[in-house]
Amino acid sequence: MTISFKKPLIAAASVLAVAACADKWDVEGTRQMDVAGGMFNSALHQEYVDLASMESAEGDWDDTAYFLDKAKMAAAGQKVAPDAVMSRDTPPHAMAELTAARQDLMAALVKGARDANPKMAAKAQAGFDCWLQEQEEDFQPEDIEACKQNFMIAMNALKPQPATPEPAPEPAPIPAMPLPAPFVVYFDFDSAQLDEMAQAVLNDVSSAYADFRGIVVTVVGHTDTSGADAYNVNLSQRRAENVSRALADMGVPMSVQSLEAYGESRLKVPTDDGVRERLNRRVEISFSR
Repeated sequence: MTISFKKPLIAAASVLAVAACADKWDVEGTRQMDVAGGMFNSALHQEYVDLASMESAEGDWDDTAYFLDKAKMAAAGQKVAPDAVMSRDTPPHAMAELTAARQDLMAALVKGARDANPKMAAKAQAGFDCWLQEQEEDFQPEDIEACKQNFMIAMNALKPQPATPEPAPEPAPIPAMPLPAPFVVYFDFDSAQLDEMAQAVLNDVSSAYADFRGIVVTVVGHTDTSGADAYNVNLSQRRAENVSRALADMGVPMSVQSLEAYGESRLKVPTDDGVRERLNRRVEISFSR
């Protein structure tokens, strides 16, 4: 009896061939590989796996296998270079632009982009390879533009960023305008009425207030020593109130005014009791911040 081993051998060879093909197109298996070689290789591995996944979805098995091979090389810690423009059947109309783009990419990588910004460097390299591959096919303008834009965005991120200028020093505060000296309104004996001289002083107060918004205007009434103490306190209060109302009519709001009245307790000119002294019959108006 003759036993034939031919058919089992053919069957085994077929299984091995199918397994080998399946392995070279195994996107998810390649994605799960452990990666050696640092952050750039790790990012580049994932970028190439993503490209392979897109090509697999389109049924482009040659480029699926090609990008998976580059992903595996990156995972193994090998130095993987961007594709050369001449490695693809690049259309003549795209040759100059792709050549210049690769030169820019290589210059960035040589200057240390892999270490300085590994994720963007990997995106730029994979974006270029994607652009080159789509340009070779030259029949899907949207895919070509998408790959090109991914490359350009990553390359812009790799450009040296201008140094952030030091903030300008805060300008020195402008010195506040000095407040004017207190204004003084004088009164006739036993009177709280405002005469022409008093009105002129209040006009000056109103004009000065316009230059000093946001201040407090203090109005303080006084008397001389003629008359009883209680009477003089009341008289000094009426003087202060009359001045306050007049100022309000001239544009100095009541809300910024503070009124005080001291009778004869704070004399400008010291005198004995019962002495009429015009300089003591007064209302003083002062500004404060």
